[in-house]
Amino acid sequence: MRILSLNIILWTLLCTMSLGLNAFSESSGGGQRLPKIVNYEEFVATIKYPPECRKLGIEGRVLIRLLINAEGRVVRYRIISAPDDLMKKVCVKSIKQLRFLPARDENNKAVPAYVDLPIIFDLTKR
Repeated sequence: MRILSLNIILWTLLCTMSLGLNAFSESSGGGQRLPKIVNYEEFVATIKYPPECRKLGIEGRVLIRLLINAEGRVVRYRIISAPDDLMKKVCVKSIKQLRFLPARDENNKAVPAYVDLPIIFDLTKR
């Protein structure tokens, strides 16, 4: 099943570098550009609401901190919070598939950057 039919919402990425601007922003204001996800639909399709969590009525946010390298790939991650271990496992299984346009410094050079990725499991959204 696709993620939207399972009532999971992926919020926009929140960047932890620079001024904490939204990762979909073009620029942080100082000539720097933040990472931008390029395969959102593909990523969203890989996340499945764990049936056990759905049955028990468990919902909430899994927050993952990602390190994006200069090539736009996830090279490291850390789970900041998760309401359930099954939800955490579903998210971790999918994050290596994420691809980004990398962050750029003031000289337009691709640089590594951290982003926070909140993934919302919500039983009430359609």
